Order: sequence, then structure tokens, then C-alpha cells
Amino acid sequence: NQGILEFKDENSRKQPAPGVLNGIQVDYSISAGQAGNFSQGHITGLELTAGFINKADNPLPLSGGWDRESGAAAMKRHGRQLKHRFQAVTPEDFEKLALASAGSISKAACFTGYGEQGERKPGHVTLVAVQKDFENSSLYFQSLRQTIMEFLKDKAPVNLIGGGRFHIVPPVFVEIQVSAQIIVEDFQQIFSCRRKVLERISGFLNPINGNFLEKGWQVGTLPDRNQIDMVLKNAEEVKEVRNLIITGCIRNGQETVEVNPEEMGQCPYVLPVSGAHRITVQAQ
Repeated sequence: NQGILEFKDENSRKQPAPGVLNGIQVDYSISAGQAGNFSQGHITGLELTAGFINKADNPLPLSGGWDRESGAAAMKRHGRQLKHRFQAVTPEDFEKLALASAGSISKAACFTGYGEQGERKPGHVTLVAVQKDFENSSLYFQSLRQTIMEFLKDKAPVNLIGGGRFHIVPPVFVEIQVSAQIIVEDFQQIFSCRRKVLERISGFLNPINGNFLEKGWQVGTLPDRNQIDMVLKNAEEVKEVRNLIITGCIRNGQETVEVNPEEMGQCPYVLPVSGAHRITVQAQ
């Protein structure tokens, strides 16, 4: 009634309010499966009035909710447990244990003898964790890193984690940008062909379920020119591909760094994502 919120721990000891500049930030978690992964701004208010709180929104997209594990996935997970027995010894053990630590991880790759930046570093081990909702990985990776580290702390060599030689990092996403001129036979095919080509490129470059077999890309690999050329030529209604140019850029926070094809694959932690493509279609 007085418009005062008290922050207490489980033992009812008063805790200071979180330091915020405007209003009170509340961290709230509920299991609603993948349907609960709302986009930014989806929440616009409260269903019920709560005291003097008259507004609520989500300035960040919601993440981490995943549907119930399928029977096939459970069998696969139990099969992995028979191999690692909850002890990380080999790089494969680290990868399988990381997958068991959180349902939001799509794939994991372990690199021995490498540091956080992908540099050669004897005695160090770096685990690259790829989130299923990789588009929002920069927002939530810190909490995911803590989850994995907590899960592995009693399963990995003590001197490795305690000595600061074990690292958990996100992949280095390289935005692949494709520029090409597509030739079709009929003028009426121009718009549908362009749409289909863009869909094929975006799907092919998806790090989780892209590539030719739709099983995603292995950490450390990027598509080459011949592969992208094949994707374009195999698109429906495409008769010829001309002037194919492939470029890439890496986003580091607010900074975007362009890289040439020779430099793209130098970092062992790279993964492709679809960038802004420039596709023009002409009728012959």
C-alpha cells in the first residue's frame, strides 16, 4: 500500500534493491517451452494489477525455453553418458557433457591447446558452445557459460579449471554476404526466382540446420565458393550464375570487421551465418 518493495533472501534477511537507473528490473523465469521465447517488446503489460506497478515490458528477447526432449534425443543422451560416465577426459567427453548441461545448446566443440581467442596455447582447453537461438547468443552467453562451468566443475580435472586453463566461448560468427547475377529464361520468373535463391542461401548458411545435409556446420568450417555456386545453380528456375562475389564480416560488439575469403577460416572457432545478399535476376 505504501508503494515499497522489500528484497529478501530465503532467510528473510533484507537485501538492498538492485542498482537501476530507471525503475526496478525483475528477473523472472518460467518453463513454457519454446513458445515462451518471446521477441523483444512482445510483453506490453500485466494480466493482473500488482500494487502500484502499472507497466511491464521485455526490453530484451526471451530465451532458453525448449520443448520436452524426444525419445530419440533421450536415447542419444543416455548413450553418451555410457561413454563419458560424467568425467571429462577426452575432448569428446567435454563436448558431450556440455550438451548435457543445458537444453539450449545445439552443438559443442572442444579444442585442446588453444586459448580463448583461438590462439595456440599449450595446456589450455577451450570449449565452443553453440546456442540453438544463436541470433541472441551475445545477450545470454554469460549465463550459459556459468551454467556449463558449474556443471563441469566436479567432472573435469581440478587443475584445469582451477588453474584458469579451461575456457568456454561462443563461436565467431562470420556473416557471409553473396553478390550474384542470376539469369532466368522468362521475365515472369524474376521475382519468384530471386525469393527462392535468397531462401536457399539463408537456409544453406544456417549454422544449426544448414549445409547440404541440413545438419548445420561444424565449428571451424565455412562454405567455399564452389559450394555457394552450386547452391545458386541448383535453385529452381536458375539458368546461369554470373559475377559471383563472396565477402564476409565479423561483428565484435558494435564494431563490424570485414574479412576477405582467405582470412575467414583462420580462427578455429568460426561459424557461418547469413548476411545481407545482393541478388539481381534478369531474363535472357
